[in-house]
Amino acid sequence: MKRKILIAMLLLFAASAAGSALALVFIKSTTEELRTITELHRLEEMRHHLVATIQGSQADLFTVDTAIGPKADQITDTVLELERAAAACGGCHHEPQLARRLAGVRTLVGEYETALSEYLTASANRERMDRMKLEAASRGAELLRITEEMSEQASARGDQRVAAALRRFDHARAILTATIALTLLVPVGLG
Repeated sequence: MKRKILIAMLLLFAASAAGSALALVFIKSTTEELRTITELHRLEEMRHHLVATIQGSQADLFTVDTAIGPKADQITDTVLELERAAAACGGCHHEPQLARRLAGVRTLVGEYETALSEYLTASANRERMDRMKLEAASRGAELLRITEEMSEQASARGDQRVAAALRRFDHARAILTATIALTLLVPVGLG
């Protein structure tokens, strides 16, 4: 009888330990995934900042007349802020495809800055200035479109990752429930 109780206790301990360890693995990986998802929200804040800066420079572009130039300094400050906003994510670790897209955005930001700079320093030739203004605005619009597209893709990917993480939590809960049920049923079966 002692042997039967000892074997049952060992089985009970093994099942409990295995179930707990498996649930712990699921919970740990899910927690790491949720930390990553939290970082995505930080990236979304950076994107909002970049979009607001681009929109500000676009608005300034169409309200400033470089012949008078009262707001030229404001555009210059906005361009510097745009560079900081674009560089904010440069030090992060990303998947290779996303890293290439971010590099493309930074290149486009540089081209936009160049177009703005050329417009601000243009000569008094009105036709040339208007063409440069439209070119800068076109690059800004493209930058806004690409940034929005990347944001939508990141949001969809983030939603998928959250759903997967929640499923892993459900699996961990099921494992723990099965472990507890087994722990309670084994003694009843032995009795």
